Amino acid sequence: MRVIEAARLISTGVMPADHLWQITTTPERVIIALLLGRPDWLPPHAATPRLAWNALNTRQREMLLRRAPKQVRACLPGAATPRPVAIRA
Repeated sequence: MRVIEAARLISTGVMPADHLWQITTTPERVIIALLLGRPDWLPPHAATPRLAWNALNTRQREMLLRRAPKQVRACLPGAATPRPVAIRA
């Protein structure tokens, strides 16, 4: 099952998160929790932003940076920080 579809199933109430946790892997749980903006759903060994980031591979990290809510993306170690713009006169 794709993690984005799984996140939609949880957010719409079609499937409870407890049932989904039984059939998903740890990286999938991390992605789903962060896509939904629910850091309290992160597994214990991925409870901090750095640990959650380390639990994902490159493809998963890129997808998460594209799809996660803005407040979640800002907390992740791989999030690009905006560069200051130099105004030249």
